[in-house]
Amino acid sequence: GSAEQGYPPFVILMEGEVDRIAELSRYDHESLALEGIGSLVPLLRRHRITHLVLAGEIKRRPRLLALRPSLSLLAVIPLVVMALARGDDGLLKVLARGLEARGVKVVGAHEVVPNLVAAEGVLTKAEPRKLDWRDIEAGLAAAKAIGALDVGQAAIAVGGRAIALEGIEGTAGLLDRAKLLRGHGRIAGKTRGVLVKCAKPGQE
Repeated sequence: GSAEQGYPPFVILMEGEVDRIAELSRYDHESLALEGIGSLVPLLRRHRITHLVLAGEIKRRPRLLALRPSLSLLAVIPLVVMALARGDDGLLKVLARGLEARGVKVVGAHEVVPNLVAAEGVLTKAEPRKLDWRDIEAGLAAAKAIGALDVGQAAIAVGGRAIALEGIEGTAGLLDRAKLLRGHGRIAGKTRGVLVKCAKPGQE
């Protein structure tokens, strides 16, 4: 997105977390291990980076005992420990506040590429049926409830009630669990259901 606007990005690739290495490596870049997170601010300063977009998924958390010691890390150890104890959104908020306190402005990906945000309305050929709205409302209420707890942001509803909530395993894991429920007969074979996924309240 920024490249198309005439601002070629400098990319920081998190080791073991990137699935588009060839595509991203065409830009100026450096790799950083999760356990080397203490080097992030010095790296940004070295390349005179003042704005940072956090994008993509981090599948694992850095291991505290494997963190690479550095003077910059010692200064933020309490921040890192506090962040690791939180959910994904809590972790992101702590990281963003820490970076901004050190002069780095954290920019939302949707601010650079506005079409990342879904528009209002039906986006596919399939539209909800009248009977689906009861499930949509139940799923939305459940998704907002777990989102407020920073647990997940998706729920599956069948027959007007939530039957599965997203946890630490993510949305794919939630769908796998629902499939097992159907396979075990907990959900009738051809009963329709709805997956509702939404932003967490106050999500960064």
